[in-house]
Formats: sequence, structure tokens, C-alpha cells
Amino acid sequence: MPPEKGESMLGMDGQTVYRMEELPEIEPAGDNDPPQVVKPADSGEIIGAITMDPEMASALLAPIKAKVRELMEALEEALIHIWTSIKMLAEHAFEAMTVFADMNGYLDGLLYAANANPRWWHLYKHARKARTRKKYRRLLMLQLRSTLEADETKEVNH
Repeated sequence: MPPEKGESMLGMDGQTVYRMEELPEIEPAGDNDPPQVVKPADSGEIIGAITMDPEMASALLAPIKAKVRELMEALEEALIHIWTSIKMLAEHAFEAMTVFADMNGYLDGLLYAANANPRWWHLYKHARKARTRKKYRRLLMLQLRSTLEADETKEVNH
């Protein structure tokens, strides 16, 4: 509901937008009339209005429309690039996850090859409690580590 004469209307920031007594009457634009601009009031408030016909509005908006179209095309290209990058990253992550999933079998193969005690291997694989499996996995890992260190020192000495 518009304010009545003499009332102020507040904008969203709490500032006075206009006062009804300060606005002059504006006639609709004719075919050849130039746009009318309302001058700011003496109170320092900025008051402005432009009247124009649809052709003038479309002429003013044409350059903006071209810039917005260019911006949207650039944004589309950027989003396509981002999407392809994310897709490629997901593919590489999936490949890495399959390698790490196979790593468990690879590690088991190493532990089995370095194992000197078959009972440890059996308990590592088939113990009922998790802490028992963990204990024998740790023992097998220590055994594997010592085997690898022995091979490394043997290679360094020769």
C-alpha cells in the first residue's frame, strides 16, 4: 500500500526512500518525448524515476542482455570443466581404492611367504576374537619386517 501525501516510506535499510510531497507528477511518455528524470530533493535524499516506452527499455537492456549471455556461456564452460575434473578425479579415486582393496590380498601373500610358524598364520586368519587376530597379525608383520630388513642388509653388504 503506497504512503499517503506527507508520509515517508522506509527502504529495507531503514533509510527514507521518498516523501510523497517531494515527488512531482509525471506524465506517461509519449512517442517522441525524452525520458524524464526527477531531481533529488533539497534534503539530500536521492530520488529518481525514469519513464520510457518498451522500445527504449529494450534498447537499454540489449547491451546488458549480450553481457549476461556471455557471462552465462562462460559459466557454462567453467561448470563443464569442473564437472569433467570431478568425474576424472572420481575415476582415479576409484582406481586407487581398487588397488588398496587388492593390497590386503597382497599383504596377506607377503605375510604368508615370510611366515615361519604356520600356527600364527592359522590364528591370524581364523581366530574367534578380534584381539587374537590382531595379535597374530602384529606378530606376522614383525616377522615380515625382520625378514625384509635382513634381506636389505644382505643386499647392502654384497
